Amino acid sequence: TRIDPRTGTVQRDPIGVGSGPAAIEVGGGSVYVACGDDSIWRIDPATGSAIRGPETIGDPAGVAVGDGAIWVTSASDGTVARLDPTTLALIGEPIEVGAQPGDVVVGDDRAWVASVRDGTVTGIDTSSGEVVSTVDAGEFGAYALALHGDDVLAARTNERLAREVEIVGVDQGKAEIEGDGTDVPGAAIPIRLAAGEGAVWVTIAGGAAPPTFEQRPAQVAYLADGESDLAPRRIEVGRRPTGIAVGYGRVWVASAEQGTVTPIDPHG
Repeated sequence: TRIDPRTGTVQRDPIGVGSGPAAIEVGGGSVYVACGDDSIWRIDPATGSAIRGPETIGDPAGVAVGDGAIWVTSASDGTVARLDPTTLALIGEPIEVGAQPGDVVVGDDRAWVASVRDGTVTGIDTSSGEVVSTVDAGEFGAYALALHGDDVLAARTNERLAREVEIVGVDQGKAEIEGDGTDVPGAAIPIRLAAGEGAVWVTIAGGAAPPTFEQRPAQVAYLADGESDLAPRRIEVGRRPTGIAVGYGRVWVASAEQGTVTPIDPHG
């Protein structure tokens, strides 16, 4: 579905892709969608035409565009595939990363992959496709990534039930977590990160939480540039936010349970 960023209205009819769209990314004049039926699609935003790629990616969980390729993680295979941006054909062999890879970002000649099950963040040389670093980010999971300037940020947990989540930086040179993390009170899975408009933005899923199982609203919080703690402001969004992006002067939050997209004025 296309949304006019100025008015927030839906434009034209929805564009058909595979069943269960799981991840979406924009780059190089195209829109790329990974679907739950293991298909990958390229959409021409000018015409709305969608083309299915020839490859099958098992349980695709994340998509990124950069350095001449489309990067798609396979949660079931423990790999990330490089695809040609035009044909969506596989470039080389899938690259083995951590267990149950999810989010992926690309920047500065590196692709970074967060793996949920073993809590690692894997760095890949985008030219050679070789793994150059593996960072033990979270004892019980690494769930989301964001590039913010020269920094690679990850949302991780060291608590078995993921009731305590923090945002940490990855030292690209030393391949280790750098400094202290920033706690995200009330965070739960799923959690997503995005950077831009002077801050790092993080989704807070809400819902019932132990021990009282009181229902909490879904929210977005943010870490302003130069700060070490989250700002006190919280913005309520639709239930179960599963996607967040920054663009056109707004922060956009997709909520799976309600089927809504919430625009946020980052300076409001």
